[in-house]
Amino acid sequence: MIKAEAGEATMTDRAEDVLIVGAGPTGLTLAIELARRGVSFLLIDRQQERSPSSRALGTQTRTIEAFQLMGIPEEALTPAVRPRAFRLAEGERTLARIPMNGSAADALPLLVMNEAETERVLEERLSRLGGHVARGVELLGYRLDDGRVLSSVRGPSGVVEILSRYLVGADGAHSTVRHEAGIAFTGAAYPERFLLADVVIDWNLPHDEGQIWIGDGGEAAVIPLPEARRYRLIVPLSPAESAADLPSEAAIADRAEAVLRQRSGMHFRRIGEPIWASAFRISRRQADRYRQGTVFLAGDAAHVHSPVGAQGMNTGIQDAVNLGWKLALAVRDEAAPGLLDTYEAERYPIARGVLRGTDLGTRLMLARAPLARVAREHLLPLLVGLPPVRRRLTGAMAQLQVNYRGAFLSVDADPRRAGLRAGDRVPDASLQTVPDGARVALFDLTAGGWVMLLVAGDAPDASRLAELESRAGEAREIVGGAVRPFLLLDATPEHALATPALIDRRGDIGRIFKARDGLVALIRPDGYLGYRGLPHQSGALASYLARVFALRMRESLSC
Repeated sequence: MIKAEAGEATMTDRAEDVLIVGAGPTGLTLAIELARRGVSFLLIDRQQERSPSSRALGTQTRTIEAFQLMGIPEEALTPAVRPRAFRLAEGERTLARIPMNGSAADALPLLVMNEAETERVLEERLSRLGGHVARGVELLGYRLDDGRVLSSVRGPSGVVEILSRYLVGADGAHSTVRHEAGIAFTGAAYPERFLLADVVIDWNLPHDEGQIWIGDGGEAAVIPLPEARRYRLIVPLSPAESAADLPSEAAIADRAEAVLRQRSGMHFRRIGEPIWASAFRISRRQADRYRQGTVFLAGDAAHVHSPVGAQGMNTGIQDAVNLGWKLALAVRDEAAPGLLDTYEAERYPIARGVLRGTDLGTRLMLARAPLARVAREHLLPLLVGLPPVRRRLTGAMAQLQVNYRGAFLSVDADPRRAGLRAGDRVPDASLQTVPDGARVALFDLTAGGWVMLLVAGDAPDASRLAELESRAGEAREIVGGAVRPFLLLDATPEHALATPALIDRRGDIGRIFKARDGLVALIRPDGYLGYRGLPHQSGALASYLARVFALRMRESLSC
């Protein structure tokens, strides 16, 4: 087998359920999701060590929620900083200030954390689950062998073959997995080149605020990093400027500083040598498909786009969260036919929307035409100054508006009902257990897999409670312990119930689902609402379960 302990790796041929290529945030997330469900996997990465630098910085709210479902609390995401605002400026003149973190509903929450630190946190979580990364191991190619994948990999001990049921390429924009599958990566590169530099700066601007200059002199951005006076400089160069020779990190950092001074009009002093610097071009591309038989693509192997809006890493992590629980069911032969098809069906449109949004934002920020400059310098600050616009941006940037409405696994048996719809993200809620009254978060329940909420609603009578408990019994009969039912009440019941009960004393569930007359809701392992229906809709519930699970299963499951 392959081991990566104490900096060493030894290799022999082996078989796994899933081979994951690429140990960035996407691959690590998928490995965690499989490890949590007891699925055997091999996670390989051609790099000998985790990179100490990265381009991605922003961790969005939905990703933080996903980490919580994976057993990573927000307080573990360190070192990090939450900017209180981003300032749009033209020279020394402030055009607008966008609140980032505060009590206002229209604040745009963002946690700034180096991608290398995010990978460290994910790798530590994987280690606690008994998994690890096999480093210094490179995928050379693969072929299908009687429905399985036979992959050739090269590591410290030479070339060996890995047999797996599934292969997932999380190996970046230049994905070997995608290339070997012959899947096109449609799109184009932007003509501009971007300079990135992590430096320590002494100036009179506050460290807890990001700066974006959008004036006639050109664009530049400065993002605060966790350590005092440390910043990420982001400077786009025009196609004409991009031809300049920048042979080293020091040269890149020097050029970025010079351009920043010119475009911002600010006076500042760099302290010490640059911590890291890079020059690169960005592209907007998407794989034509995310699946070819038992081979899947995720993260940058499936889509790359502009860093505007800090969506890339977050979108890849969400790919892995979506795919993980589905692969786990398939590995155990407990997935309904076609369940794995829903990965591409759900995630492809999401990435397509991200590409469109980030491309629009990039073109607006980089356009040189007079009309575009007027829109950038005058219309943009006006729009972001409006709370309704900021609220819309909040959900979009934080990925809280991502939904799977209308998808195969999103069924509204009562479509006229108000409240949360099938396919929507389910927010967290505070509940109490029965009979001890201990507090439990809805996210903590969802972290354990499929959850069935049997919401009693207002003034439930014995007939409604009996109907709800019947739905729980039917689910157990169809899929065993794969779905865990909970009866949701607004007060402690007077009599014992066959189904575990929770108290919604604050009315969180009632407000989220608008379930005054009772409701059956199924929450997927990735935190989205899969099904909702009325208590008496037995057939609709059974039909939905048949979309997800192999109905021959009766044994208790953990997914």
